[in-house]
Amino acid sequence: MAFSLPSFSCAADAATAKVAKSGDSSELANFKQSLDDGRRLFQDDAGVDAGEAKLGALSPAAQDSGRWHFDLAINLMRVAFANGDANKPKAATRAARRAVAHLDLAETQFKDDPKQLSTIYELRGVISERLLDNTTVAQKYYQIAAKFDPENQSAAEQARRCDSTVQSGDTPATVSTTPATTTPTTTTPSN
Repeated sequence: MAFSLPSFSCAADAATAKVAKSGDSSELANFKQSLDDGRRLFQDDAGVDAGEAKLGALSPAAQDSGRWHFDLAINLMRVAFANGDANKPKAATRAARRAVAHLDLAETQFKDDPKQLSTIYELRGVISERLLDNTTVAQKYYQIAAKFDPENQSAAEQARRCDSTVQSGDTPATVSTTPATTTPTTTTPSN
């Protein structure tokens, strides 16, 4: 089963909507509180593991399953963006790097699912571009995402946009002083 989501904001909204649809206001409050706790815990080096554990508990999937790693990566991205918005770049980078690590683990479990792999690579692109300020790597991730799923128009669009950004030399404001990864991971679609 693929967890294809066209963009990070859709993924985040879908996660919140799923909890909200349950009709349990205490469950939604707990979900939001856990995300807020995760955001706060990632602001301190010593709190990263506790923050990740708090976020991991939000997934209904079996721990260490592909879905669990995917869900955790989404929640780590939410924490990273929230910390970026709060002008906490180190916390944003910590959460972004952990999100990539969980996408790596999810990838190993979805190696035979091109649509899911496309989503994973697209999310890596979002992280590389928007959180780790590496448009060149993001472009490669978006291109790989589009190769895994030629119907993923969002990834193809992002790759083209990144190409024009790289070509023009424009770069967004720096979030991190150290690059996340220098090259995309080695999984490639079979053609």
